[in-house]
Amino acid sequence: MLNVNLEGMGINMSQCTQILKHLQEGKPITPLEALNLFGVFRLAARISNLREQGHKIITGKMKSGGKEFASYYIPQQPPVIDVNEDQIS
Repeated sequence: MLNVNLEGMGINMSQCTQILKHLQEGKPITPLEALNLFGVFRLAARISNLREQGHKIITGKMKSGGKEFASYYIPQQPPVIDVNEDQIS
């Protein structure tokens, strides 16, 4: 796995780690975004690596300028609200 240095932050994370963090923040990612943000040329391969590690990543399709491309995201769980019976009227 290749490492990319995040300039100005002093952080060195693998491409998979950077992509996973991005997805876990609720942000989808496309191949062009992966290239611009993290220097990742083969996003589909990195997504495959993450899936092999057990991460549930969904592939969507997007269209722009007559071209179709993949967009990847992690489904977000709705927040769990703990409510006491005393609070319900």
